[in-house]
Amino acid sequence: MPTVILQFVFLLIALDIRHVFGQSCTNLANPAHGRVRLRARGRIAKFRCYREFKLFGGKLIICSGNKWSLPPPVCIRNGCDEIQSSENLTVTKDQGGAVLEFKCAPPLKLIGKKLITCDGTAWSAPVPLCKYVEPGNYCDFEDENICGWQHDELANFEWKWNYGTTPSRRTGPTYDHTLGKGGNGHYMFMESSSPIKRNDKARLLSPYFPATTGNLCFEIWYHMWSATGYGQVGRLKIYIEDMAQTGMLSQTSKLEVSGNQGGEWIKGQFPVGERKTSFRFIIEGTKLESYLSDIAVDDPKLYNCSNGKVFYS
Repeated sequence: MPTVILQFVFLLIALDIRHVFGQSCTNLANPAHGRVRLRARGRIAKFRCYREFKLFGGKLIICSGNKWSLPPPVCIRNGCDEIQSSENLTVTKDQGGAVLEFKCAPPLKLIGKKLITCDGTAWSAPVPLCKYVEPGNYCDFEDENICGWQHDELANFEWKWNYGTTPSRRTGPTYDHTLGKGGNGHYMFMESSSPIKRNDKARLLSPYFPATTGNLCFEIWYHMWSATGYGQVGRLKIYIEDMAQTGMLSQTSKLEVSGNQGGEWIKGQFPVGERKTSFRFIIEGTKLESYLSDIAVDDPKLYNCSNGKVFYS
């Protein structure tokens, strides 16, 4: 009997190896001021930087499901012009000042790259701007700026912008809701792999919308599936937050879903009701029992409840 069990274990390992090494990912170029070495027939990439440069990102990335497990890293070094925070733009320094992250004061929207790096001489992109943009009442998440939605810095971790399958096998969608199978469309997902812990939360914050007398509804498509069973998938909640309540999340959620909902995209919707001040939506995902509990969302829409048309569009 032990021999049979060992043979079964070796078979599972072989299937996992086949899953990783039977795929083909895009070619990788040497990073500026560094090199990449490909191993295992081009399925494993290892990066290093030249002397006096520091690697920012994953040193080792793996080809899985026709996608690299992480974005290619870059080689950074101090020496670029100083960039300071302004009235509307907050600058957060990392890696001794060689990496900058930007955030706009609400309800302004960041126009440009959220994160830039220094190669010792120049920044990787121009400093972004903060502008007021009339909030779009529908988002398909096809643009990396995700229509002005932002990550909540008070949460434990962030939602990820993704297309195709998620990095963890046997959980999450294989394609987005907007374009469907074979469309290479994007969606946002909450990954539950280590180091994410039980009850850790990720939150997405919509742009602010103007006050309304009612007759508006909110719609979103969500995907909550795991091959391991009902109790392994986490919890999805959606809140409405008035501008005066910023930082408070004690109100009752408008939509709450927990557990395995199957391998299809499902529509969730609810009435917004009267809002006397500007308001926004908060999408909150919580990890529960297992790392096989990826939650994905796509196509949030604010629309007229009577005729189904997108409002303000």
